Amino acid sequence: MAETVLEIRNLRTSFRIEGEYHAAVDGIDLDIYKNEVFAIVGESGSGKSAMALSITKLHNENYTKIEGQISFDKKDMVSMGEAELNTIRGGHIGMIFQDSLSALNPLMKIGAQIDEMFTYHKNYTAAEKKERTIKLLADVGITNPELNYESYPHQLSGGMRQRAMIALAIACAPDVVIGTNRLLRLT
Repeated sequence: MAETVLEIRNLRTSFRIEGEYHAAVDGIDLDIYKNEVFAIVGESGSGKSAMALSITKLHNENYTKIEGQISFDKKDMVSMGEAELNTIRGGHIGMIFQDSLSALNPLMKIGAQIDEMFTYHKNYTAAEKKERTIKLLADVGITNPELNYESYPHQLSGGMRQRAMIALAIACAPDVVIGTNRLLRLT
């Protein structure tokens, strides 16, 4: 039997609007297994992105209530504090956001943003970070990776920004990669 990497039980995500909470995700159960590709398909507004962001608790806590159980590698993510979540985000669970222009820091060069992942999750020298980042940019199909390492997000096309987001999400070889429209498991 395949090993379970991510387990979700009775996930409920509600957003506070004018003082009342309204459910966006209501009672989701699912398991993601090692080496599995898993997709959730639904209409716009059906809660796919709300669920994806709930898994890593990326919603604003002042306006969002997340209930249920989310276990990554047998650890309860719902009760985790920010410091512990940050060891999992990026290092073990990568996220590909739908709107790359909003997700990328407009004041940081693309290379620096990917290098930052290595700073938090790996013990690489500055030269190793740059070398690995340039290789990642090439691997995801960014032309002139050495040149675009020094580019700001607004200097790249939408497709190139999305590729940079993918590079950012897979930089540390996470166990799970979550897209705002899909969940998938990398081997």
